[in-house]
Amino acid sequence: LQEMVEKAILARLSSGDVRVETIASDLGMSSRTLARRLSEIEMPFSKVLGNLREALATRFIQNSDLSVTQIAYLLGYNDSSAFSTAYRHWTGKTPRAARLR
Repeated sequence: LQEMVEKAILARLSSGDVRVETIASDLGMSSRTLARRLSEIEMPFSKVLGNLREALATRFIQNSDLSVTQIAYLLGYNDSSAFSTAYRHWTGKTPRAARLR
């Protein structure tokens, strides 16, 4: 189930429309059913989304020349400031500081 949710999120990530309702609909179920099934594996939707964004952000920062703004857009953030805040929460560093290493 987690892989199915991740794939559905990836398909919509850059559009920014990664609400649980949208992803559940893409998977042919209600948002309540999706939430219940994810809770059965102790993986709430917000955690699946956050983990996926964190993994992709790390990969983009370490292995690409994309700007922070481009990465933010690809991960579905409205602006680079929101992305930078999230990245700092995940890693304790800003995206620019992480790239310097």
